[in-house]
Amino acid sequence: MSIVAGFILAFLYWAILGVVASATNGIYVAAMYHFATKKQVPSDFDASLIPQTIHGF
Repeated sequence: MSIVAGFILAFLYWAILGVVASATNGIYVAAMYHFATKKQVPSDFDASLIPQTIHGF
């Protein structure tokens, strides 16, 4: 019975991890699109965290 519980727990862990990774990827892509189209860092992001190479564009 404990093996089944372990598989269920592992499945839930990977499912939650997948949802979180997908959400953070969506946020990143939206921020990069905003930066690419408007040439300004979105207001929710700290400009000092953006690498200087991106600011050159």
